[in-house]
Amino acid sequence: MKERKNIVFCINIKHSQEINDLLNKNGIHSAHIDGTMNPSERKSILDSFRQGNITTLCNCQLLTEGFDEPSIDGVILARPTVSKSLFIQMIGRGLRLFPGKNNCKIIDIVDNHKFLKGINCLIEDVTFPNCESF
Repeated sequence: MKERKNIVFCINIKHSQEINDLLNKNGIHSAHIDGTMNPSERKSILDSFRQGNITTLCNCQLLTEGFDEPSIDGVILARPTVSKSLFIQMIGRGLRLFPGKNNCKIIDIVDNHKFLKGINCLIEDVTFPNCESF
């Protein structure tokens, strides 16, 4: 089975580093990336991710927007948000089309989708009578 290419959205830098350590200890090729790193270090990590040497990127508020890697097929939301636009930006990192990519697994650890009005209309395979357009 092909290993998914994942992105993990964390609460803060320490949280991202801790999740990264936990993943690596369990055999998942993961890297932490944050805005305090120098640009060449960030570029090296992103290049390794794009090449498939790293399968999971842990970050906090760095890869939410302006980052495009269409091969991502796993998104883990490990941080809460009440912002519908931030929620959509985070899951959007995995929704781009890419050759050989059939789907994107989204794991919402903190149940953001339960608290964002209208989001369930997008992610559930049913129609809710109180769903409104965005």
